[in-house]
Amino acid sequence: MSIKFIALGIVAVVVFGISAFSSPTIDWHPEKIETQIFRGGLRLFDISFTSTKDIKDAEIRIVPELEPFITITPDTFGLIKAGEPQHITVNVFVPPETPLGNIDGVIQITSTKEKGTFDKFIDKTLKGKPTKETIFAKPLPIEFEVINSENALDLLEEIIIDEFESGRVDRVVMV
Repeated sequence: MSIKFIALGIVAVVVFGISAFSSPTIDWHPEKIETQIFRGGLRLFDISFTSTKDIKDAEIRIVPELEPFITITPDTFGLIKAGEPQHITVNVFVPPETPLGNIDGVIQITSTKEKGTFDKFIDKTLKGKPTKETIFAKPLPIEFEVINSENALDLLEEIIIDEFESGRVDRVVMV
């Protein structure tokens, strides 16, 4: 009988031990941003995400391909509690001189305080000191097509109806 208890104990340690040291999983809603934006246009997207584990000192990282176009508020969190939805606004602005075409990339949750098993690390300078930043799995893909504003009236109605009906956005701003 003691062998059964030992085996059960080993299984519990393995299952709970792996769980305790594994990376948080990030679930985004919506799971992807995909849209069209006019040159000179601004789109605002209300996004939420949850983590399967607490994450301390988290930041939202925008990949370099999207940095010229995207701002996020808020973009830092002292603590993301496991299971509690966090809400952010993703602002996508396309300057008037942007070439027509597709632009894509991701945003990711990162932390300099947390460690995980399935993470990538990037070198970063923080307060003058080199450090490593953990990038957690499952980023939010963002894809948008830059379109010519000369066709704005033809396409605007279609885009607005699609975005509002899908629930992906609750406001559209032309600059």
